[in-house]
Amino acid sequence: MMIRKLFQTPKNNVILTGLPRSGTTLACVLLNKTENCIALDEPMQVHKLFRQSSTSQLKLINSFFKENRKSLLKNGVAVSKHVGGVVSDNHFEAAKSGENQSKRANIEERGSVRFNKILDKDFRLVVKHPAAFTALLPTLKTEFACFAIIRNPLATLLSWNANNLPVSEGFSPAAEKLNLTLKANLASIENKHQRQIVLLNWYFEQFKKHIQPEHIIRYEDMVASRGRALSVINKSASLLQENLTNKNANDQGNDTRKLIALLEQDNGAMWHFYKKDLLLKI
Repeated sequence: MMIRKLFQTPKNNVILTGLPRSGTTLACVLLNKTENCIALDEPMQVHKLFRQSSTSQLKLINSFFKENRKSLLKNGVAVSKHVGGVVSDNHFEAAKSGENQSKRANIEERGSVRFNKILDKDFRLVVKHPAAFTALLPTLKTEFACFAIIRNPLATLLSWNANNLPVSEGFSPAAEKLNLTLKANLASIENKHQRQIVLLNWYFEQFKKHIQPEHIIRYEDMVASRGRALSVINKSASLLQENLTNKNANDQGNDTRKLIALLEQDNGAMWHFYKKDLLLKI
């Protein structure tokens, strides 16, 4: 059921979601280098959205945009995840070498960040939350321009398995709190890699259903274009000339063969965006 537009949401309030470990944080870093734009990395306490009506969820999200827009115009400060006071695409400790490799720990924190930028009153404010906003897309799309970052399925899964995150076990807590069907589906699957495939397809299915095709940005295109693929979010990104490295091939894990076999057997929504015959070209 579609929800009628309830709020006078400024057109420059933008929702950014995407696959976990797809480059959504890199997108925030790049957007913060563009004119008249601020991108906040998972700034909200999304647990406040749990067990709320759709109207209440929209009200809370709109209020967050309003408060941080006001703060940015007044003193250049907003809430965001950061590393050392900077919105950074490096949220994890360096990879460990040797046979007994452990998953990389997350070193980010959430707090106030100062942005030293000139902004006009109608600046573009982007708020990114991959899990929660993906679950809320049916509601969010009625009020906001929504965008998503996607990535090669194999590279995404390898990254999930290399980092100390819930997705490494095939879970997405915030999304599950907001989508009980997803929670039940994942809970019914014993094997973690099979859970990961189901979870990955759930994300892709939400993007396919609820986001305009031109608002879906491939990580690979973002890197190859040196950031300019983000111009669909903020036009001045067309001027970006960043030296970016495609890290798909770097995210190798111990279970690559198992993941490839599961992906080759799968016929889910991810293949609407990527071709199986290109799967190994990461």
